[in-house]
Amino acid sequence: MYTPEVKREKALAYLKEKYKEEFVATAMSESGWGQGQDKIYIYPKNGTEEDTFAVWGNIWEDGSYAMSDGYFGVIIHDKYEISSISILMKEEGEEYFTNDSRKYIRVSRKLK
Repeated sequence: MYTPEVKREKALAYLKEKYKEEFVATAMSESGWGQGQDKIYIYPKNGTEEDTFAVWGNIWEDGSYAMSDGYFGVIIHDKYEISSISILMKEEGEEYFTNDSRKYIRVSRKLK
């Protein structure tokens, strides 16, 4: 049986091995009725809570604990955000995007 603490530690070890950096776990929602998998909310230690993403965990029939994560979205966020603003500027016209207004255009990182 995997306790919530063991699942959290497994997720942190999984991310450290995969990305070669440290992470901080902030919250967890365990699988159960209506939710088929664990969801652990984590952000990079060298980042901020705004960089929070989910690690999803499942216990397989053989007893192993398999995980996947959404960190790729955090990694590409800034580049994607700049690309999105550039596309909008081309489509809508640069005159609509002053330097002041550009800083308020954000692509959401929040996971729900």
